[in-house]
Order: sequence, then structure tokens, then C-alpha cells
Amino acid sequence: MLSNFLKKHSLILLVGIPIILLLIFSVFSNSEDEIEQGDFVKYYNELPQKYTAIFNKIKKDSTNFFCTILEEYGNRELIIFKKAPVNQLLKTDFIITVFPETDNYLSKPLRLNLVNDAVIFNYENVTYGFHRISLPFINTEKLEVKRKVLNKHQKKWDTLIQTPFKTTLKPDIYIGESKGFDKLSNPYFSLFTDLLKLRGIRFLPYSYVFKNDSLYQTKPEVEKYFLEEKLTLGKIQKPVLFWEALNAKNKNLLELIQFSGENKGQAMTLIQDLITEEKEISEVFNLEKTAQYFAIKDLFISRCNEYVYFLYNSTNKLLEPYFVHSECLGKVSDFIEKPLIHDINFIDFYLSELDKLTNLDIKTDLLNNNTTFEEELSFINSYHPDLIFDIDVLNINQRIIFQNINDTQAIKPEVISVDKNKMILSILNLSKYPVNIIGLNHEKKKSITLLNSNKQILSGKKDTIIINLPRSFENLFVSKKTKEVGFKLYKHIYDLYISYSIVGINNTLYSSILPYQEKEEVTQDIFRDSINISDRNDIVIYNKKNIITFKEKNITISTPLIIPNNHTFVIKEGTIIDVVEGGKIISHSPIKFNGTKENPIVIRSSDKKGQGILVLSEDQPNIVNYTIFDYLTNLEHGFWNVTGAVTFYESPVTLNNVTVSNNRCEDALNIIRTTFEMRNCTLSNTQSDAFDGDFVVGTIKDSKFINLGNDAIDVSGSDINIFNVQISEAGDKGLSAGEDSKMTVKNVYISTSEIAVAGKDLSVINIDKLFIENTKLAFTAFQKKPEFGPSNITAIDVKMENVEIKYLVESTSSLLMEGVKVETSQNVKDRMYGAEFGISSDETRNKQYNN
Repeated sequence: MLSNFLKKHSLILLVGIPIILLLIFSVFSNSEDEIEQGDFVKYYNELPQKYTAIFNKIKKDSTNFFCTILEEYGNRELIIFKKAPVNQLLKTDFIITVFPETDNYLSKPLRLNLVNDAVIFNYENVTYGFHRISLPFINTEKLEVKRKVLNKHQKKWDTLIQTPFKTTLKPDIYIGESKGFDKLSNPYFSLFTDLLKLRGIRFLPYSYVFKNDSLYQTKPEVEKYFLEEKLTLGKIQKPVLFWEALNAKNKNLLELIQFSGENKGQAMTLIQDLITEEKEISEVFNLEKTAQYFAIKDLFISRCNEYVYFLYNSTNKLLEPYFVHSECLGKVSDFIEKPLIHDINFIDFYLSELDKLTNLDIKTDLLNNNTTFEEELSFINSYHPDLIFDIDVLNINQRIIFQNINDTQAIKPEVISVDKNKMILSILNLSKYPVNIIGLNHEKKKSITLLNSNKQILSGKKDTIIINLPRSFENLFVSKKTKEVGFKLYKHIYDLYISYSIVGINNTLYSSILPYQEKEEVTQDIFRDSINISDRNDIVIYNKKNIITFKEKNITISTPLIIPNNHTFVIKEGTIIDVVEGGKIISHSPIKFNGTKENPIVIRSSDKKGQGILVLSEDQPNIVNYTIFDYLTNLEHGFWNVTGAVTFYESPVTLNNVTVSNNRCEDALNIIRTTFEMRNCTLSNTQSDAFDGDFVVGTIKDSKFINLGNDAIDVSGSDINIFNVQISEAGDKGLSAGEDSKMTVKNVYISTSEIAVAGKDLSVINIDKLFIENTKLAFTAFQKKPEFGPSNITAIDVKMENVEIKYLVESTSSLLMEGVKVETSQNVKDRMYGAEFGISSDETRNKQYNN
């Protein structure tokens, strides 16, 4: 369809090129600021207080960039401002050249690239874009700052700052001899070990040494040091396998930790007693120190699979963490992983420590208390100016931790039944951590009743809670029109909230209650009951290769097929699987579906009552090639359900030439909290949404979305690339980005749909080459949820034909079309979720129950 469009318009394009070039030249001949100047937006946060003093002292330029420096103890920053920038200028890159003074060890200037997008702040009723970069602690003659110009139409800008910083004192630090273990110094190391010291966690001593005309941090070889100090060391070379074995108390646990030292026997006995369950984990490990250690690492270190060390404490007879070295200090975290140890006491200590770290003032409580930090940093930068300390890395990691442990959508409560005396709820814990259920609330913070004792629900588990209602419960609900008193389930349920807390964190959260949906009657708990896969006569297990597959190429599944972990679930080319009523597939192992173009795999439901597939491979990669999923619905089992016919939860996946069609549920394909890649896939004839991505990072390429009940591609909290995609007949939105998502779109065709592109709730959409035709609304950007903010869309090379309404943009959001800001409107959310545009999820969901 897209190729036909291009052929049809090729002559027009050729003839029109001179005219287009003339128009482009006329646009760029105007001042760049005329097309790039934005407006004041009151929504944005105020400029942080630490910058206001220096901001007031500098000369401001209302039409161009201007910059200054900030110098505090242990922290040097260059800050570049731009008044009211639009999206292009927020992405401006800069080149910073640092010229050291002649008495420095450095012989040539240092070049730094500032490539991060600007952050937007308000100050004195003006909106500013704010670029920042940390600088090395060296004596500096001057700083040269240049805008990185990408084409001749962009304005050049540069400035020179003479003697930007105070003179750095020459450090007085002891230089010794190599102790055998020499590594490059790390500017975050001393702050990291400061926190360890505060928690009583020991680490390998270090000093500095000159080697090959450069500076290194030197430490003794850890095994030799422990031998000399008459200590006992436990070394774990494969920590992932060790934690898995520890939680399962596997017999091979002792093989995964190597002990050395004079108390080696006592330490090994501890592990052996844990395996045989003669001792609890709290009698083997110092859980509090271990939890504190890994929480502190979360603040300083991104995901990094390094050796882990434990010290045997001969006084309390416990193993406690011991820090040796890390190559990953000072990295921004992607996300916080699940607790390594599943013991509830460890999780309590771990989350409590994470909570304390989020409330830590890095500058006041940590940096300023280290009186030698700046001296040591100056020493390191004198030889390694590229090893720069950036306090923002720790501040960002604090925010990531805070968001992770204060999840406002950690539980899913559903009401099963309610009468005047009690309410029975099913509550699913969606978070990574155990939660304590506290009580029932009206309109969030008004407590109705508290449970006699907090009910704890583990991660991923569901439980039934009975709440005894007070006599005053019915009086909370009064009709404004009729003055009638009493609770009506489908009218008042949305005014009720469950109060809960994450274990280890003294912070009450609230979750709204959903109406209960009737579930199938089940006698088996597919997650708790042990299932022997070898009992199935349609399955073959290759134990040596840990592969599970089907015996035949024609299979009927009428009962739940549960694939256990520690295997690979393989389906061979040409296999046809009929999932009928009662059937569903849940895999705790990674899947490998090896269909081919000539012999694809087909997974379908002939009676249209079979459920789909859920993959829970715990971060192990999955691959699906040439596979057709047809006439499947979402998985349900008792109180438990997912929304997708095909679902990957925390299970990275690559999908090549996959078709999902005729699904009878909310989402055809649902990918959650993981990475993915889709290529040459087709999603068609969906009841509601085709692709739903929640907290994912991935790419959809060379794919088609056809005849959809609701959205074609709908993402929340995600970072997604969409290249060479065709969307037709979307009942609601073609592309939808929400809840702080980032969506990059290139060469996409959308036709015969209600809404082409929608940006919501702090999401950013960047579009290059988009053709929209026969569509009611082309673009909309707005804020839907109060806890988020406006959305921003930037689009170039957009063509529209037979579009009823081109733009509907809320006043605080923005849409930049071909460099020109589009006019905004009021009450966009009300129009989007009224009867004016699109089809609601409730409408399409009701189709499922009525069929």
C-alpha cells in the first residue's frame, strides 16, 4: 500500500523538488529563533535552588545559548541555558574543550562531548532548557564551549570562559609500591567505601602507585591478604547460579563458593547445614549486612555480574559481605533487580536500606563528610581527567530506586463479594517485593477499617482477603440527587481503595479496587502445585540438553501445559497445536519456536475457547520464528489472569515472521518489563489492542497491523522504535505512547483509523516520514493522568490525505510539525475519552463477554 502511494506520487515529487527546496530555503532564511522559540509552560519544575545564585549573576541572552559554571566541594559543572527552547534545541549537542594550565601533568587539551538532552525548568516565569556536564578537577586555564552544528542552517554558537575554577591544591597523597592487584582509580570509590564503613562492612585496603607513567589504585591479592591476616574468605565466581542454588537450597551450593583460610572448615559446615536445613539462612549469613551491601551497590553500580566475596566472622560465626573491587562504580542504573535472596528477613532489611538511601542527601550527608574527597579526586584527575565524578549519577540512581520501591500499582485488588457485614477481595501482588495489606479506605486517605493484623502477600502471589465492614460503611455513600444511602457495587467500587505498604518501607500506598470478573472453576493451582511434566504423553524431555518438546507434529492441548524452569521449550517446524477449552501454555523456561517459511508453526483454537501462551523465563532470551497464533484468548486460572493472548513477562524475545490474529481478548500481544525485537510480523483482526508494551525497550520493524478493535501499538513507560510499519483500520489509535514513554517513528503508513498518533502523560514521540490517510484525527497530545505531565510530539516529512481533523493538542503539551508549533486546545482529555474520538477498551472488552 505504501509502495503504491510512492509510485503514484513519484512524478509529483520530481516536479515538486525545486519548489520544495525554494520553500525550505525561505523558511531557513528567517532567523532560526523565529521557528525554534517556545513558550513559557507553568507545568515544569522550578530551577533547583543550587543554581539560582549563579544564574542571577550571569548575563542572559534571550535569543541564544548562554552558560556559566558551578563549583562546589567535590563538584564542578558547566551549565548551558536556552530560553524557551523547542524540541530541536533540547537535543543540541556541544563540544567542550578543557585547556589545562601548563603546570599540570596533562600535555594537551581534553575534549568532552555533551550529548544529553536538555532538562526543562522554570525560573521567574520563564522556561529554560538546561544542559549540564561535570568537569574534571584539574587546574584549568580556559574552557571553550561550542555548539555542534549539524547543517549550514543551524546557528553557530561558541564562548570562552577564562580561568573558570579556583586553583586546585596539589594533593598530598601517599604513593607506595604495587601490592599485586593494580587497577585504574575510580572517582566514586571513596564515597562507596564511606557508606560501607558506616554500615560496618569491610573492604580490601588500597593505596596508589605509579606504573608506566600513570596512576593506579593498588590492592593486595585478596587470597594472599586473607591468608596473611588469618581470615577466612568465601569467593563466588558465578553469583547468578549461587543465588539460585541458595534460594532452592540445592546440593551443589557448596560447589559454587570456594572457601580459603584457617576457618575454612567451619564456613563450609555452615553452608552444608543450610543445604540440609539444619540451619536457617539467618544462622548462616549476616542478613542485615548482606542486604545493606547490595542496596549500597544498587546506588553506585548498574547491573554488573562480578565476583562476590564473603568473610567468615569468627566472632558471631556468620558469613558477611566483603568488598574487593568493581569495574562498574558510578554507572546509572537501568532498573533495580529483584532481591537476590528470597528470605523475607533479607528482603525486609534490603528494602529498608534502599529506603534510607533514597532519603540520603548525597552532598550534605556523604560528600561533605569526606574531607579528603576533593584532594583525592584532584589527584586522580591529574593523571586521568576523563575519570570524572558526576554527583548526578548518584542522584539519578536514588530516583530510580525510589520509583522502584514506591510502586503505586504494586497490587491488583478485585472484589469477589460484598454485603453489609464483610467484603471479600482477591488481591494479586504485581510487584517484585512482598506487600503488607493494611486496610480499606474511602477516597484514598479516609480509613474505613484496618485489618486485625497486616496480611502479607509475596511477589507474584494472589490471596483472598476478608474485610469486616463497620456499621457506618453504608453511610459513606449518599446519592446527591435522591439522597438515597447505601453502597452500590458498580457505582461506588471505584471510590474504595486498599491501603498497603511494601515490606521494609514505612510508607502507605493506595490501590483502587476493580470489579470482580467470573473466573473458570479450577481445582489445581498452576503456580504452587508441583507438576510432573513427564506425566504428559505428548511431551518428550531430553535431559542431557535440558530440552522439552512435543513427540508429534499434531497436538491437542485441553489441560494446562506448564513447562518448568531450567529447560528450553522447543517446537519444531510444521508443528500444529490445537488449544481447546481448558487448554493453555505457561512456560517458566525460555522458548524456541523454530518454524520456517515453508513449514510454519501453528498454534490455534479450533473451538475458539482455548487460551494462549504466557512466557515467564526470568530474563532468559526467547525466539519465535515463523509462527501463527490464531483464535486464542487471554490466560485465566481461578482468580488469576493476564490480558494478552500471547504474553512475555520479564522474558526478552525476538519475533520474526510471526502472525497473531483473531484473538478474543484485550491484547493480542503483550510484552512486559523486558526487551524485544519484532520483524516482519502481522497482527490482525484483534478484538482490542494489537501490541501492548508495558515498561519495555525494543523495536518493531517491517510489520503490519490490520483491522484492529482498538490500538495498533500501545506502550506505557517504554522506549520503542517503530520502522517501516503499516497500520490500517485501527478502531482507536494507530500509535499510542503513554506514561513517560519515548517513541521513535520512521517511515510509517496509517490509514482508515480513528486516531493516527497519540502522545500522553510525559511521553515524547519523534517522527520522520509518516503518511496518514482516511483518518478522523491525525495527531493528539495531552495529559491523561494527574501524576504525570504533558506530552510532546515532533514530526517531519508528514503527508496527510482525507484527514478530518489534523491536530488536537492540549495547552500544556506540544506538537512541532515541520519545525512549526501547532496551536493548542482546551479539555483535550475530555474529548478523547468522551464519545468524540475512538472506541473505549470497555466497549471492545464487552464484545468478548457477549460473544
